[in-house]
Amino acid sequence: MKILSSLKWKSTGKTLGQGGQASVVEVTNETGEFSGTFALKGLAKGKPKQAYERFAREIEAIKQIRHSSIIQIIDHSNPTDEFQFYVMEFVEGAKSLKHILSGSKNPYYANPQKSLQLFIQLVEAIYNWSESNIVHRDLSLGNVLVLSDDSIKVIDFGICQIDGGDTITLIDEGVGTPNYMAPECESGALGEVSIASDLYSAGKILWSIVTSMNAFPVNLQYSDKNQSQIFYLILQRLGIFNIFLRKLSVRTLKIDVKMQRKRSILHDVFNS
Repeated sequence: MKILSSLKWKSTGKTLGQGGQASVVEVTNETGEFSGTFALKGLAKGKPKQAYERFAREIEAIKQIRHSSIIQIIDHSNPTDEFQFYVMEFVEGAKSLKHILSGSKNPYYANPQKSLQLFIQLVEAIYNWSESNIVHRDLSLGNVLVLSDDSIKVIDFGICQIDGGDTITLIDEGVGTPNYMAPECESGALGEVSIASDLYSAGKILWSIVTSMNAFPVNLQYSDKNQSQIFYLILQRLGIFNIFLRKLSVRTLKIDVKMQRKRSILHDVFNS
């Protein structure tokens, strides 16, 4: 991707991501207004009108929302500019959940507490953009970045839906990542796309990180043998959650007992 010389951003030569519609490269600010490195996402030339409209919507959506778990825009093009782009924050060392799960060590595997901590962050981010009447529509392992401190950044609002605007979808295109998209986002589906669609995808992400298994499509057909294996794995994984919940219940009970004792001591002190 070639960045126009008239822009205040210069590529470091490092490509961060490549797709059919756009590319992401690492950049620095030429004017000194911003220090450090950033990520510039540029729309490829020669794309259909819908692609340009959708890119503009992505910029509009991210500009509306402010949350620590959602990627922030630093600079962007105007709708009439020849080169369509936006510059977002870049966190060195951040890895997508897809990258983490493809490695040999998944820190979330069989660790429901750590998995739920990530899930809570994701749900809080969903609530935040839903307050701006936005539906992401493409939550998946590849669109959630994990930072070194275990916080997250949700990226890629390229196919988001903003309440009050028409859905921009290319012809015969399913909306979202296969296996993680909600049923109403599939090609030809008639269901209403809403915050529930994002929560559905978040639930599948939780399933994947705690089990180290890719989520399966809602319409996948299994043989009796495969189905029994799937149910066995589900029950096995649910057993992990049950152990966690029992530990949580015991911990809560101990805290409650301590609080009762403190209240009793305070009562004796103030009434003696």
